[in-house]
Amino acid sequence: MPGGDAASPALAAAVQAALAALLPPGWAAEVCRLADPHGLHPAEAAAVAQAVPQRRREFAAGRAALRRALAASGRPVPGPILPGPDRRPVLPPDVAVSLAHDRGLAIAVAGPVGAHWPGVDVEPLDAAAPDLAAAVAPFDGCDGLTAFVAKEAAFKAQFPETGALLEFSDVALAAAGQRFAARMPAGVARGQLLRAGGRIIALAWFPRSAP
Repeated sequence: MPGGDAASPALAAAVQAALAALLPPGWAAEVCRLADPHGLHPAEAAAVAQAVPQRRREFAAGRAALRRALAASGRPVPGPILPGPDRRPVLPPDVAVSLAHDRGLAIAVAGPVGAHWPGVDVEPLDAAAPDLAAAVAPFDGCDGLTAFVAKEAAFKAQFPETGALLEFSDVALAAAGQRFAARMPAGVARGQLLRAGGRIIALAWFPRSAP
């Protein structure tokens, strides 16, 4: 959704610190500003060569945040990180990551593959449209923008497990304070909400099948 263009270094740092506090040991969060220059590997640049400038900025900032998150979590950092057929970054099988961005910030969380898959999403607090609540129903215990962000995080968390592309109506969301549960056809994603730097951020976890 639109919004969130202004993002100072201090704001980015505040978002990163708040998100990192929610992560388990062995995980890391990194936040990069879209306004900063971020270099790309030639193969990565080629992957977005035909994209509009905004998309190239989002991609470059997302790859920078992802590399930093991988390094901070003690994971190997590949050379080019290319998008796969489903647009998710192609990474070693023992790595779990999630990416999100608005028009000012890119966020990455990274850590080891374990019992749950992660999902993260972010939106500016002023991004809600008048008809958003109806579009993202059903939900309970929160406003429409919070439901949007929580469901987007839940979509991302369940996708590595199920490969399912869901609609908002497929997810029954129940929020209570900073916690939420998103009930979907294949299971329940549970997560936390935070507000930092003029944004609302959701971090969700979806159960992973035993290998």
